[in-house]
Amino acid sequence: MDLGVPLPTGLARAGSAGVILDPTVAPPGHHPEAGNPRQLPEVGCASARVFREQGGVVDLPGHLPTVVLPDLHAQRDYLLEALLMPMGGTNVLGLLRQGKINVLCLGDGMHAEQRAEARWLQAERELIQGVRSPAMEAEVVESLGLLKMVMDLKVAFPNHFYFVRGNHEDMDPLTPYRKFTQVGESTLVRQWVTDRMGSSFLKQWHSCEQAMPLLARGGSFVASHAPPEQILRLDEVQQRSPRAFRACAWSDNTRWTPSGAEEKAFLENSLTFQVSSTRPWLVGHRKVIDALYRSQCQGRLIQINPLDSQPRVVVIAPARGQPFKPERDVKNLARLP
Repeated sequence: MDLGVPLPTGLARAGSAGVILDPTVAPPGHHPEAGNPRQLPEVGCASARVFREQGGVVDLPGHLPTVVLPDLHAQRDYLLEALLMPMGGTNVLGLLRQGKINVLCLGDGMHAEQRAEARWLQAERELIQGVRSPAMEAEVVESLGLLKMVMDLKVAFPNHFYFVRGNHEDMDPLTPYRKFTQVGESTLVRQWVTDRMGSSFLKQWHSCEQAMPLLARGGSFVASHAPPEQILRLDEVQQRSPRAFRACAWSDNTRWTPSGAEEKAFLENSLTFQVSSTRPWLVGHRKVIDALYRSQCQGRLIQINPLDSQPRVVVIAPARGQPFKPERDVKNLARLP
């Protein structure tokens, strides 16, 4: 599909291999020339078709191990580092090409976080002043560039690369959300994209987000962006209902109390989706500080999501028939051979 929209410079270059091997990581204010400006709408349509066909609950090939990544938040080099991680005599990307591994991202590819707090504040000032915003352009380059890599991988490896929708995959939200600014980061992105790329692009992008799955099942785990603290039915997750999206993308398990309503709902969901301490529910969303992972509910819930300033984390989940052991399977990416 050709929308004829002008994309910001610095987005991923043409071709799947170029996107995977050259994420064009660049500091704010220094963006390489863009590739084909029509490429992002085209790959968005192609990946949305695959997302829709696979449904709101996806079953990964259980006989294969799965590399699981936490919230990436526009860190293209994080995804690249994981893809180039040595494994099986080649690397993760090589095994993807051979159909010998799964890769699962736990959502929140959009929006840089702590590392870009000053940039968000600058973007807010520029919006209020009504001037061109290099800060916002830098953010869009990183966020859309990361999602472009995700979309390319999904199209190239539809049965082995997966991405569940996070709360930040919501470019046109019903309720704006904020972390660093007064107007809200979602408002800044939506306004910039609408002004620079048009309402048609916004609608198409948001449609692709809504097509993403909410829950993934692998050989030794179940996964979603956040742990559902409301009781869910399988059919509403499969249909990606607004309630299911809210449950699988927005929750705060750090505030749960033992035997409280939220924990009880999660444990009920654990029965529905066959979760146990050896087949846990993997999530991102809430930050894990000074540790590789957080374990809750007698090991049924494992959370990974490091601060930007802390070591990057990756999970190598075993295939069906082998128990998940967080002390073995959650790893510091920098310390892998």
